[in-house]
Amino acid sequence: MKNILVVEDNPVIMELVRTLLTSFGYGHTGVEDGFETLKVVKESDFDLILLDI
Repeated sequence: MKNILVVEDNPVIMELVRTLLTSFGYGHTGVEDGFETLKVVKESDFDLILLDI
């Protein structure tokens, strides 16, 4: 299973992305900001990182 990191500070968008990823069978982790992103990336491997700019 592919593991995707989602970086999104808007809770509505985060829930939408999580729902879609789950429905397509992807594993995912969600974080809200860059500081959390750096911490999580150091602890886990991800196949893809989705973020808004």
